[in-house]
Amino acid sequence: MFVPHDGSLVDREAQVEWPDGRAGAHTQVRTVLIGGYQRESGIDVALMAGLGPVMGLLSVGCAFAALSRATQDRLALLLPDRAFATYMESRS
Repeated sequence: MFVPHDGSLVDREAQVEWPDGRAGAHTQVRTVLIGGYQRESGIDVALMAGLGPVMGLLSVGCAFAALSRATQDRLALLLPDRAFATYMESRS
C-alpha cells in the first residue's frame, strides 16, 4: 500500500520490488511516468549525477560535428590558445 507523507492519497494496489525489505517497513519511492512506483536510492542519484554531464558533453560534441567546417573553425577561434592549437593539429 502506498501512503504519501501528507496522507492525501492511498494506493492499495501499489507494489514495489524491495528484496531486502520486510512487511510493514517504510521506504522512499517516487512515481514513474508509465505508472507505478520505484524505490529511491543513493545509486540512482549517483548515476544521474554522473550521466548528466556525460550526456551533455556528448550532445555538445554531436552538435559541433553537425556544423559546417567553416563554422567549426570560427567557433574554434574562441578556444584558449592551447586548445585552439590542438584543434588545428587535429584538422591537419
